[in-house]
Amino acid sequence: MFSKQEKFVNNCIKSFGKRIILAGDFNIDYEGLKKYFPGLVFLSGRIKTLFSQGVLKLWSNKDVDHILARGIKAKACGYLIGYSDHKLVWADLKFD
Repeated sequence: MFSKQEKFVNNCIKSFGKRIILAGDFNIDYEGLKKYFPGLVFLSGRIKTLFSQGVLKLWSNKDVDHILARGIKAKACGYLIGYSDHKLVWADLKFD
């Protein structure tokens, strides 16, 4: 299923203009994901977003939530703790 989703998203990205933001829970760390979106920059870096509780201990201390972009830079990025099993990733964007 991931392969179909990746192809769909990449086809959409190709049809967009020079600026794009792609954000979400990809369930893949930076190293695994960067090969699927070579034209995008990781604005959120490698922030570890999963908590160590319950079954999530299997994936804890991983960066699986990402903010990627083309034509946009980040002045800063970080996370917030909220009511979620993930930390909430944010980026302060700088448009060229």
